[in-house]
Amino acid sequence: MTPWVSGELHILISKLYQGCVNGREIRQFYQYCYAIAVSYLRVKKNRGKLYFNIESDVGKDLEDLATDCIMPLFEQDQPRCFIQFQTFFKSRFPNLQETSEADLFLALKGLILSCVDQELARYFKQVDMEGFRLYRNISLASERNKSLYERSWGNETYLYLFHPGWMFPSDYVKKRPMIYFDDLIQILYKNIRFHQDFPHYIQEILVEIERKEIYAMMVEKSLVHQAFRKVLSLNLRTEITDHVLVAEEHSPEERRDILINHLMMILKDAIVETYYRRGKIDDSMKTNYQIILKHYFSDLIQDGHTEALPEYWNTIIPRENTFPHHKSRLEYLIRLGREKMRELYKKI
Repeated sequence: MTPWVSGELHILISKLYQGCVNGREIRQFYQYCYAIAVSYLRVKKNRGKLYFNIESDVGKDLEDLATDCIMPLFEQDQPRCFIQFQTFFKSRFPNLQETSEADLFLALKGLILSCVDQELARYFKQVDMEGFRLYRNISLASERNKSLYERSWGNETYLYLFHPGWMFPSDYVKKRPMIYFDDLIQILYKNIRFHQDFPHYIQEILVEIERKEIYAMMVEKSLVHQAFRKVLSLNLRTEITDHVLVAEEHSPEERRDILINHLMMILKDAIVETYYRRGKIDDSMKTNYQIILKHYFSDLIQDGHTEALPEYWNTIIPRENTFPHHKSRLEYLIRLGREKMRELYKKI
């Protein structure tokens, strides 16, 4: 069953095909698309799938967000020619008159939901870079660790460990409940360690869940994101040692800045003593080293994972093709920085 009067969707899409839709019909079609988008966003919010606080943190309610998310679909290449919809429906249904109303509705819904997801990802990256990067690394975990698998079941996406011969989801659920948020927090907070390999850390968490034999041996991806956000915040608030003096009134962002600044002071001295004073690099390259290392360790401190070293080089020095000459030096400085971080994070 659709929200349209019988035959109405056929008429609207036929007119979109022909580019002869009038103003009232455009508004009507827009309202249908908007209703699908805002309903989808409400479901995502209620299930904790928006990943950022849509109201208090970014000052934008779901209705405004729904409007923003579907606007790319209403771009016009000329008056009354909505190229996105025309291209989509013409490619999917070359014989429009032979297509059922239900099929048109399901196709439109899929298009709207896909557009909303794309815009949410873009918006998430803008309003919450830290949370976006953490989500990105959770999403990439199964690609970077062959023991980890990611798979959808129903409306949710789960992470689990591969076991030969096991069937997903039955052999992983075994009639057990999914782990509760508070219990996942306890596992993360109890066992969190400083790891060079973020995907390996997710593997350790799943091993711990399996070992307890209380919950299903898989965990919802969005729940992992929420739990990591909370635990990383708690650690930044409570676990920085006396090596870095942090006032209680400092925010988590300020604590991260204090930590990275302390680390960069150490690395700056190492760059000067090891390479600059010995004439191996000039002033310009000394600065480049510092910028690259700051970006690298900022990523590492924020979410436990970094990009490949050449990516930092190409971002900071895109026209400098001498990376192989500097590779071993930067790798040494990164090893040194990691050792110093272990000292700064005594309890992690």
